[in-house]
Amino acid sequence: MRVSWRSGSGQRHIAWRFRNHAPTNHPLTSFETRVLGTRSLRAFFVDGLFSSASDVIVVRFLSVYAIALGASNAEIGLIAIANGLAGIAALAPGAWIAERARSRKLVVLLSGGGLGRLCVLAMALVPVMLADHRAVLPLIVLSGLRWFAGSVGHPAWVSLLTDIVPVDLRRLYVSRRMLGIAVVAAIGAPLVGFLIRALGGVSSVEAFQWAFLLAAALGFVSTFWYARIEEPPRPAEGRAAGSTRAMLRDRPFVQYLAGTLLLHTTR
Repeated sequence: MRVSWRSGSGQRHIAWRFRNHAPTNHPLTSFETRVLGTRSLRAFFVDGLFSSASDVIVVRFLSVYAIALGASNAEIGLIAIANGLAGIAALAPGAWIAERARSRKLVVLLSGGGLGRLCVLAMALVPVMLADHRAVLPLIVLSGLRWFAGSVGHPAWVSLLTDIVPVDLRRLYVSRRMLGIAVVAAIGAPLVGFLIRALGGVSSVEAFQWAFLLAAALGFVSTFWYARIEEPPRPAEGRAAGSTRAMLRDRPFVQYLAGTLLLHTTR
């Protein structure tokens, strides 16, 4: 439920009431002060835009890049399998690292924001060292390693998100951020397609190399903005009381786990 009022100075305020939570107040003055009101919120928002611009190149054009290098149908399928298996293998160690690491931001910067971006850069440079079909297998390995790096940092990423985005703004902020990411992806994919066509078309390995160099550059810009997030100190208390058996009796949570498993094995 939302309750609003005006203070003596005329400034409008809003209070969000959630079940089992006390109301929290934020000044309702403009979109910027509600959603982009702190340095961390702004940096996280811009990080998402550049990350989307980078990812859309890799996700949409990796298979076509492999075909230009001479990959077979089986090798194209192997790219999807490698990504799915890497995602499954990374989640458990990622959760363990996120729970024990002193800095969750550093975990994200070293994993998806560091190693993952370097893998994209290496994808662009592989044909320089290995010509034609010999570059396909390293491309598959780099794709799986990139996916592993991103997935192993995902638990720390989610945990930090809950600390930097206030609960009463979280739905609005995350929905606007996801909208921005979707718009960038929708605009970026055809633009990159036109760029590849202008540089030689889908049969030109050099065109894809330039596209992946662009993806790496955009990814490093995303990492720069993520590094500007101010990480709050972790709570002093340890893990909340509970048990794995009790967790597995929570049917909605088990359904969420099953959905997450399917998501990481079918993408």
